Amino acid sequence: MCAVYAPLMRIFTADGSDVAFVAVGQEATGIIAIGQVANGVIAIGQIATGVVAFGQFARGFLAIGMVAAGVVSVGMLGVGVLWASGMLAVAPFAGPGMLALGFLGRLSPLEAFSPRTRWVPPWRALPPWRVFLGTAGLAALAALWWYTTGMWLVLPRISLGFG
Repeated sequence: MCAVYAPLMRIFTADGSDVAFVAVGQEATGIIAIGQVANGVIAIGQIATGVVAFGQFARGFLAIGMVAAGVVSVGMLGVGVLWASGMLAVAPFAGPGMLALGFLGRLSPLEAFSPRTRWVPPWRALPPWRVFLGTAGLAALAALWWYTTGMWLVLPRISLGFG
């Protein structure tokens, strides 16, 4: 008979030595992680990796920080798989920013969700060569995001003690 051992997750840890629901410390790992190196669903720290990441270097699905890399990112330097905004931003759809490069054009959130604005797909409004390059850029950014961030979010390296 195989015995299954699954340790319970702590509710709170302040020294970063264990995975917890709320983890605070230099290297915090938890559902909500706050620390210099924070890894969690909601991560707040200088180097933050999470589904929602806030920090100087933030990477995740929604990344907000000085250098932000995510599916949706906002930062001084923002790289987004779908949308990015910031002083220097690169994404298929760029938001407001000084040097925001959108492969398929700019997309302001206020205009996108306004009932008075009719959204036209880029493959109808842009020349074919730009749609091709925009799609290639989207594929390259998606692959880059997967290998730098997505793999760490989807396939976490936390052992549950099975086996």
